[in-house]
Order: sequence, then structure tokens, then C-alpha cells
Amino acid sequence: MTRYATIIGTGRYLPPIERTNDEMRAKFGEVIDKFEAATGIKRRFLAPPDWATSDLAVEAAKDALQDAGVRAEQLDMILLGTDSPDYITPATSVVVQHKLGATKAGTFDIGCACASFPTGLVQAAGMIATNPHMKYILVIGAYMMSKLSDKENDPVSFYYGDGAGAAVLTASDKPGFVTSTFFADGSYHPNWGIYAGGTFEPATPENAQAGKTQVRRPF
Repeated sequence: MTRYATIIGTGRYLPPIERTNDEMRAKFGEVIDKFEAATGIKRRFLAPPDWATSDLAVEAAKDALQDAGVRAEQLDMILLGTDSPDYITPATSVVVQHKLGATKAGTFDIGCACASFPTGLVQAAGMIATNPHMKYILVIGAYMMSKLSDKENDPVSFYYGDGAGAAVLTASDKPGFVTSTFFADGSYHPNWGIYAGGTFEPATPENAQAGKTQVRRPF
């Protein structure tokens, strides 16, 4: 039998703290009007200060598992897409596995910014199609960039809201996920990011004080 991947459940989670444009307008002025006019964004939701990205991911995962009628211990794999991980290492997906109690599941993280979740879907579909022993794969996209931004001084934090979405995939004899394509332009890598804390520039008290461990345009 030809195996195809199909989505049988989805879930999402938005954290409880709301940050409105009016609040940001009072702090940053008319630039917020320009951002709002260009995007239509009116508000964003932020995670509690003591939460990590894995906490958002777990809530979305629970919602998706309930929708699919699948228990965490039935999962074969967990793929987590994020560019705001709990740690540089270990992978945030393994933290999610532990918090969910998905003791049977393998895990790995996918880090390609906004493309992380759809890239995870592609990987999960390919794994299901080619691995007959796999029955259920959980794909999560989670974002907590607000915690890595300078919300007090950087108006670009307008664009940073927190949340997570998830999908459960399984095998079917009928086409579900069909195909994909990939494109990237690495020449833009110096234009936006968190530029200290990795191997290019390890974190130091000096660059942390300068804000280099937060997301922003390069200095």
C-alpha cells in the first residue's frame, strides 16, 4: 500500500497577556500608526515572564492531540519548529516530549524562522511515507520572540507576539499532503537576528549589556 501523510488534528495556543497598539503608541509614537496601517495588526499576545517556548508548544500540542483523538504516548515523533528555543542546547523538542509524557517519541528541532512549521510538515510527511513503523507524528510551530526582544526601547517589537500551533499527522492510503518546494536567500542573513550567543560571537557581559543577545538589526 502506498502511504500518504494526512492531518487528523490541529491545535493552537495564545497566551493571556495582551499588548495593544494603544499601549505601544503611548510609548513609541506615530511609527506605530505606520506599522498598523501597513499590516492591520491591532494587538499581540505575550507569554507570562516565567514561561518558555516549550510551555507554549505543550499547550498547542495538547489541543491538537485532543482534536486527533491521540494520546501523547502514542506519538512516534515530535518535530518542533522555532527560532526562539528554550536553550541553544538541548533541543526544545525534547523538553516538549518530557512535558507531554510522550516517552515513545523521537524528537528534533527545526530552525528556519517563519518557515519552520511548514518545513516540519514536509519532514513529517516524508517520514510517514517512507517509514511503515511510524503511525503518528506531532508537528509544532512555537514562537516567543517577545522575550528575546527589547520591548521597552525597540518599536519593532510591534511585530513580536507569542503563541503556538500544532498538527498531528498519520498515514493514509489516500493522498493528503501532496508536495512541497523550498527556497532561501542566505544573503539576507546579516539583516535581522540575534547575533551574540552562538559560535560567531559567544555571549559576554559586554555584548549582553549592549543588547546583542536580543533580536534586532545588526549593530
